[in-house]
Amino acid sequence: MVMGFALMALCVFLYIGMWRTGLAFRKDTGFLVLGILFPYVWAFILGGRTAGYEPQLLAWHRQPPPRAGYGSYLPNAANAF
Repeated sequence: MVMGFALMALCVFLYIGMWRTGLAFRKDTGFLVLGILFPYVWAFILGGRTAGYEPQLLAWHRQPPPRAGYGSYLPNAANAF
């Protein structure tokens, strides 16, 4: 019983993370359904060269920004090490 509840809570947090990641990549709700049903395909599509990560879109959707060091900024020539 406890193990089932823990697994369900884990899935809920995983799907919330997938939804927030989809927002930052300009993906819609259908992409979340793809992530739930086929997570490897979801990750493969996000890893492609055409997918652009834009964490500032989270603020536009009234979501808190990512923490520093976890995708909070886009590397470019000005802040590259």
